Amino acid sequence: MEAECQVAKAHGVTGIGEGIVWRTDHAGKRILFKVKGVKHSVSKVRDGAGTEPEKLASIEEFVAYAVTENRFQQAMAVVFGDPKCADVKRLGDVIRWMSQDELKEEADTLEASGLTWKEVNGRVAARTRELFLTLAA
Repeated sequence: MEAECQVAKAHGVTGIGEGIVWRTDHAGKRILFKVKGVKHSVSKVRDGAGTEPEKLASIEEFVAYAVTENRFQQAMAVVFGDPKCADVKRLGDVIRWMSQDELKEEADTLEASGLTWKEVNGRVAARTRELFLTLAA
């Protein structure tokens, strides 16, 4: 896809494709996500290689504990006022609110878990994004 955009090609234009947006409905909810090629990636993807399995499990446990649907709904209410007016263009604002709230409210839990904010921040943001794409769609 990245070598040549098939949608543009169907319209007589040739050129590189940025990514593909996938959309499906599951259990009565719309799920959207975008897959980008390496040339359009704005961040380095890390798969956790080199991180101890116990540490990865601890990070996932923290995210499951702290990034809840209730906290997400609170973020949506703060950012949008009416969550029904959610706009994916403001996803970054929702992620920022969640990250700041997690850091403020869960610092003691992080410390007790032997984790740092740097270790969990990426997963907090990813989980917030997942919630946005499944619950706000």
